[in-house]
Amino acid sequence: MAADPDTVKIIQIVHDTLHTTVRDTVVRVAEPYHDPEKANWFFGKMYPVDLIVGAIALLNAGYTAYVSFIERARVTLKLGDHVGIVLNPGDVGRKLHLRCNFVNSAAKMGAVQHLEAEVAGPQGVVARFRWHLFYEYREGGNLVDKIADVYPLAVAGRDSHLQFIELDVVELPPGERPRWTEGRYTLKVEGWINKAKRDDHPNLLTTCHFTIHAEGARLLQTGQPAQPNFIPFLVEEWAAPQS
Repeated sequence: MAADPDTVKIIQIVHDTLHTTVRDTVVRVAEPYHDPEKANWFFGKMYPVDLIVGAIALLNAGYTAYVSFIERARVTLKLGDHVGIVLNPGDVGRKLHLRCNFVNSAAKMGAVQHLEAEVAGPQGVVARFRWHLFYEYREGGNLVDKIADVYPLAVAGRDSHLQFIELDVVELPPGERPRWTEGRYTLKVEGWINKAKRDDHPNLLTTCHFTIHAEGARLLQTGQPAQPNFIPFLVEEWAAPQS
């Protein structure tokens, strides 16, 4: 596979800058020691501004190399003010709706390759969910429309990306509802930033808590909705450590 032209260009710029700066600096510093008669010339003709310019060039080249090849994306996930549990005809409680704002505090771009969530409630782990599609709200209600199936989300350096994401339950037989009961729940969201393989360890983590009230539990256990909808449960607290 051919190298990206922009990457090749950056490598060449970094190489040329480092090479020129280091070469000139080493030659000018070392020359007086090889030829003592030139010592007076070196210290007399090398003005402070020369040293400053050289140091800045060297630092700039080092920073460019760090940002381009060493620094990693630092993406955190900030959730919205509620967790939506979907009530669809024939498909109750098997999907989650999350308002996800991905924030990248580094200069290097980050790509969200995968997103999963695990819910633990009063009776232990309820279910694990995996992102399923992107959606948007219809005006004036809780109904939503699908935008697209999921794909990697790019988060530019020093930027953020807002996305409404639906997650679908995994490892649960078709038609079976998760064990949603009344009580307080912990939702742990995991993401893979710049990691294409799910076998790799996730490097994004956000945890939040919400409470399912008695009426919500009843609807999730026995409700038979006539049209697609979802129940919003307020997020009580959440934490998003740096990746």
